[in-house]
Amino acid sequence: METHQNRLTLAFRNKELEHAYRADQEEFLRTAVRSGMISSLFIWSVGVVALYFIVPDKFQMLAATIIGSTFPYFLFLIYATYLERFQGWFHLLAASSNLLAGLLLLVIFFHLQVSEYAILTALIFLVFFGLYSYRFRWRSGLALASLYMACFQFYISFVSGATGGDYILMTFYAWSTVGLSLVAGRMVEANDRLAL
Repeated sequence: METHQNRLTLAFRNKELEHAYRADQEEFLRTAVRSGMISSLFIWSVGVVALYFIVPDKFQMLAATIIGSTFPYFLFLIYATYLERFQGWFHLLAASSNLLAGLLLLVIFFHLQVSEYAILTALIFLVFFGLYSYRFRWRSGLALASLYMACFQFYISFVSGATGGDYILMTFYAWSTVGLSLVAGRMVEANDRLAL
C-alpha cells in the first residue's frame, strides 16, 4: 500500500490509509476525551474550592462562571463519547474543550490579577496538554496555541501594562510556544501516522 504523505499537511496521499488514520485517531480520542473530561472536572472542582480561599470577594462570580461553563460542557462531552452520532467529531470536541479551558483561564487570571508569567505558564500547559493527551493534529494545536498567545499578547500589550524587558521576554515566550507547538504537533502527528 502506498504511504506517501503530503509534506505540508502530513496527510496520506492514499485515501484509504488517510481514512484509516482518522478512524484510529477518532477511536483513541473517544477514550482520551472521556478520561480528560473526568480529570478536568476534578481539577476545576479543586480550583473552585481554592478560589474560595484565594479571592473570597470574587468567589461567587468566578465559581458561577466556572461551574456554569465547564461543568455542563464537559459532562456533555463525556456523554457524547458514548454516542455513535459523534463519531468523527471527537477531534473538534477535544479542541473545543481545550479552547474553553484556555479562555476561561484568561478570564479567571484577569480577575485574580496574578503575574503574567503565571498566566503564560497555564496557557503553555494547556497547549501541551492538548498536543500530548489528545494528540491534536498539528494544525489544531497550532491554531489553539496561536489563539491563546494572541489573546495573551493583547493582554500584556493593552491591559497589564507590562513594559521593557518583561514585555519583550513574555512576548518571546508566548510566540516561542507557538513555534514549539508547531514542531511538537508535527512530530506527534508524524509519529502517529508512522505507527499506523
